Amino acid sequence: MAVVYKNCVTFRSKSDEGRFLTRQYTPSKIGNGYFEIPIKVYDDGRFSRIVATWKLGDMIDWRGPYDTEHEFNFRGMPSLLIVCGGTGIAPIPRILERIFGDERVETRVRLVCCFSDPSSVLFREEISKWTTNWNCQIACYFSRKEEEAKLPYLVEVHNERFTEVAFEEQLEKLDTLSPHPTLIVCGSLAFEKDVINYAIRQGIPSEKRIRFA
Repeated sequence: MAVVYKNCVTFRSKSDEGRFLTRQYTPSKIGNGYFEIPIKVYDDGRFSRIVATWKLGDMIDWRGPYDTEHEFNFRGMPSLLIVCGGTGIAPIPRILERIFGDERVETRVRLVCCFSDPSSVLFREEISKWTTNWNCQIACYFSRKEEEAKLPYLVEVHNERFTEVAFEEQLEKLDTLSPHPTLIVCGSLAFEKDVINYAIRQGIPSEKRIRFA
């Protein structure tokens, strides 16, 4: 079961200042003739101001997908640790839906999601659904707490930044018979760099470390 996941599409548009802005996004779902992309809108974001003007029925120019040579084969993969930061969770639904949708895949998954606060959690309904799978455990880390998380009771909630100590703890909690799990990390460049360095110091070999950036 070799499936392509590390792909992205690109959007290009002209800003209010007349400059062209380009952004890459990873689809969270790809269907027959359509795809879905989560986009976080920031109050002071230049590209966010463009997105805020979109209306139902508008024609939006996308190009891609790119990086389609990257494939994952989950059959025979004993364990998988996924660490994502913010909108880096975008490609994760496709990965997990494929794993949970194939009875022949017995990969044990531990998903670690890192957000700034509970209000910024993406894919709440999906997270709730994923926790019902026997082979999935989920933890959420919030760098600041401004409100109650209100997540499914099966989700571990940590009101702290995701650090190297936290990485080690999550690695220990992953129920695996193999020496090292496969690691997928997706987030900002700085976030991915930190997590990859944590993994290197834990001895996870390069062939089992997958970055989405």
